[in-house]
Amino acid sequence: MQQYKVTVLPGDRSEAVVSMLRDLALRHLIELDQVSSNSTPSDDQVLEMIEEADLTAHYSLEEARDILHIGNRR
Repeated sequence: MQQYKVTVLPGDRSEAVVSMLRDLALRHLIELDQVSSNSTPSDDQVLEMIEEADLTAHYSLEEARDILHIGNRR
């Protein structure tokens, strides 16, 4: 079983990230760290978090963008 440790930054997309990670938790052990910060992560930072957690093994970059509803506003 693979293990992931993911830092979830606060912001308007955090719930989408957490929801996606919970979906993956059905098959994998995922530890979520909530981080306090006054900043909101940018689209690129959110995608980087996904890639660093190796979630692209389960979700393609396009699927991740669709799940997070980003990439269409640029």
